[in-house]
Amino acid sequence: MHMFSSHRFRACLRAVTSSSPVGCILAMLPFSVAFGSLATLSFGPLHATPTDALVVGLVMLAGWDGWRARREKDRAERSSRCSITPHRMLILTLVALIAWMVLSLTWAADRVLAVKEMLKWSEALAVIIVAPRHLRDRRVLAAVLGTVVVAALVEALLGMVQGTVLAGDLPVSADRGVRVVGTFGQPNPYSGYLNLALPLLLALAAWARDLRLRLAGGGMALVLGGALALAQSRGALIGLGAALLVMAWFGWPSARRFLAGGMALCGCLIAMAVMSGSVALSTLLEELGLRPLTDAALSHNVTDANFSTVERLAHWAAAARMVAAHPLTGVGAGNYPVAYHLYAVPRWQLPLGHAHNLYLNMMAELGIIGGSLYLASVIAGLWLIMQLISVEEISYSPRPAILLGILGVTVAVAAHNMVDDLTTHGMLLEQTLLLACVQGLVLARLKQ
Repeated sequence: MHMFSSHRFRACLRAVTSSSPVGCILAMLPFSVAFGSLATLSFGPLHATPTDALVVGLVMLAGWDGWRARREKDRAERSSRCSITPHRMLILTLVALIAWMVLSLTWAADRVLAVKEMLKWSEALAVIIVAPRHLRDRRVLAAVLGTVVVAALVEALLGMVQGTVLAGDLPVSADRGVRVVGTFGQPNPYSGYLNLALPLLLALAAWARDLRLRLAGGGMALVLGGALALAQSRGALIGLGAALLVMAWFGWPSARRFLAGGMALCGCLIAMAVMSGSVALSTLLEELGLRPLTDAALSHNVTDANFSTVERLAHWAAAARMVAAHPLTGVGAGNYPVAYHLYAVPRWQLPLGHAHNLYLNMMAELGIIGGSLYLASVIAGLWLIMQLISVEEISYSPRPAILLGILGVTVAVAAHNMVDDLTTHGMLLEQTLLLACVQGLVLARLKQ
């Protein structure tokens, strides 16, 4: 199953466009996520992109298709109708999260922002419900994964052009210089977008059976890695490091003892250094850019080198104060920037749109209940991948490589979201689409 060979990809695209309108929309979504911001339409306070139009078309076509084929159910699906599967758990957590967002309309100060947030997550729910049934077709699956890779490759090449030819028009960081942004306007979401494909390519380079596929995956991974380096996002590098560690853990079981030993050794060295007094704990935290989330700590000794880190910590402090003030309900879906001035650190009065930590942001907006529902959806997504990895023999073949790659993408996003918010720019839809690809593989396996 050489899903990423060029002739097979072109054949899959031709088959998808001629036989499956829903598959065609799914294959177009990655390009829309990458470049949809170039064609944004505004309707008062609301903004629509081609991605939104594609999701609406996806729901309409899937509804018509489902009405025509209502009685065509897989026996495996019928027999497990009452069981709680990872896919059903993911759907249930998203439904509960959206329902809680709807309820938050009653206490949100800005209901338009709450509706926008609710619509964003509703689109993700539509993809995870509709897409898997069509992605069990290998041709559709190959086309979707191929467009995910190709769109990211185009974005990476654009970033490289920006870094070499258009550097004068790019944002400049005081501590890191010029940083590329692609079509995302900012380097952090751009880097997060590249990580939606980079772990997948690295997995193909490491575990694909076909040498040409491994070389192609490695070559494209170098391009994406070069663009990631030009963006200089520390959060994306943290996410990529976590993805590589997890993929290596499950992809090379024989190396687990060395991985565990290396992590334990690093932990021991740090603990010994701190306990021996050779590195004072306060100095170590200051070098890492960490400090208490108090007004005094976040308002003094701010330099060009630590500005971005302290600014992020100030937004964490504001989010934590929102949680303390509204522990169960939060301030309302999408209302973090509206409520920010009430909880801001004195020197940091300008809201950045989100807390630069998605987990804190969800709790600030939806309280502990909404934050727990979001965390449950992340766990359900990981469970969805792990259920198939556990029955696959991790050898040098495309299918386990794809599973490990999507696992790496999910881990990279989860880690990066600790210092940012990767649900913007339509990236939430592509994350959900990749999870739908995994469920498509589950359905294909059950059908065999």
